[in-house]
Amino acid sequence: MRKSSIGLGVALGMLAGVAGVGPAGWAAPAGPAFDAGRDAAWRLAGEVAFPDVKSGPYSDYVTTDTRRHRVFTTMQASKEVVVSDYESDKVIKVIPGFGNPHGVVYRGDTDRLYVSDGAGKIEVYDGASYAHLKTIALRPGVDGVVYDPQDKRRIYVANGGDDAGEATAHLSVIDTDLDRVVADWVFPTPVLEQGVIDHAEGRMYLNLPMKAALAVIDLKSGRIAAQWAVPSCGRNMSVALSRAWNRLFVACRNSSMRGVIVVFDLKTGAVSKVLPSRGWIDSLWLDEKRRRIVDSSGDGVVETYVYTPDDAAAGISGPGGRSGGQYRKADDVETSVMAKTSYFDPVADRLFVSVPHLGFPTDYAKVMIFRPVE
Repeated sequence: MRKSSIGLGVALGMLAGVAGVGPAGWAAPAGPAFDAGRDAAWRLAGEVAFPDVKSGPYSDYVTTDTRRHRVFTTMQASKEVVVSDYESDKVIKVIPGFGNPHGVVYRGDTDRLYVSDGAGKIEVYDGASYAHLKTIALRPGVDGVVYDPQDKRRIYVANGGDDAGEATAHLSVIDTDLDRVVADWVFPTPVLEQGVIDHAEGRMYLNLPMKAALAVIDLKSGRIAAQWAVPSCGRNMSVALSRAWNRLFVACRNSSMRGVIVVFDLKTGAVSKVLPSRGWIDSLWLDEKRRRIVDSSGDGVVETYVYTPDDAAAGISGPGGRSGGQYRKADDVETSVMAKTSYFDPVADRLFVSVPHLGFPTDYAKVMIFRPVE
């Protein structure tokens, strides 16, 4: 995700710089125990600390390799990717040398790791040895990556735009069998954020945060087939889709402390619900098994809504969704300030939350690992 111009990020960066300075041997006093709330949807199952990561208010994308129990986190402050074992809670490897690491994708069938670097490239690594294999050149301002789990060959990489001093942003399509760019789509806006692929319709829904809109993209042609306005939204940052529920969820930042999740009906494109949320959301996920909508916020919490389609609420079998459905808010689960990025892995059945190092001597960067509460 791109850094927002909202002052919270700057203020936290200044706080980190000051808080890290203190008398020799200084240690922060012990705080209260982790609080998950009585009606929480998640419990803390473990965490992996990164004591060597430098202080700074940003970390970015997270992904996993369930076969080897690995979690990959991009730590922007130290310009590294940290690889951890989420079963043993230990760091396995640190991959250094990035300009500004953002997105990370692991392709299991070829055992390759793809890391997007804001300096203007994708770096490709061997998943077993971590040897560097290739650099794929793009424009400056490389940011997030949309990964297609059904068509593992394709990744879609945001680049160009405002971070490159350009009025238009690009979404470059990379064939990971060939490890080269095979298409480049241009958008009349300087910023692109997360997208999600809808195979049933051959579409991608891509966030255009400067327009508070979604681009509906035809995957064959790369053309914008439609543009959906996202009401009640300041900057739309993340998106999740469920064909089973016939719903598209869009997470928006409206201020440092407040946001919304806008729910669309996939058949009509109409808004069916607007849910209040915390501020500084970067990641939004669906646990379809438990009918949960999950987001991670830079305010220091994981939020969860439990969704009940209208038919299910009425005791009728079937996909439901005649109208808006019902949404029940579970208790927030505490994480850490600026822990805004996360990844829900339905195979591992865990939620991974990336935590930056804000400068306090005993408060390291880390990845927090949560298990669902049934």
